[in-house]
Amino acid sequence: MKWTEFYKHESCGKCTPCREGTFWLVQILERMVHGEGTEADVETMLDICDNILGRSFCALGDGATSPITSAIKYFRQEFLDLIAEQPGVKRPEQLDDLVGAQA
Repeated sequence: MKWTEFYKHESCGKCTPCREGTFWLVQILERMVHGEGTEADVETMLDICDNILGRSFCALGDGATSPITSAIKYFRQEFLDLIAEQPGVKRPEQLDDLVGAQA
């Protein structure tokens, strides 16, 4: 998360992919750390990185994607485990309990 915060802070703001992309990456990571992340956030971060990579004016945008894409590539399960530990996130077994209670 510190790397992504660094890239967000250092973005000059001239190009939209870098300015907005790094902002949203930090927002998603903060949400995950504070117990509000979902499994869809992992794919959303990869989509954001795809939109930044090769579309920024300088190399900072491209560099901002590396920590995220590498972390998800090599440690995807760590992200999913973090999300699974969050009590506020609905998981399939919780949804089954809700459907059974309504029937």
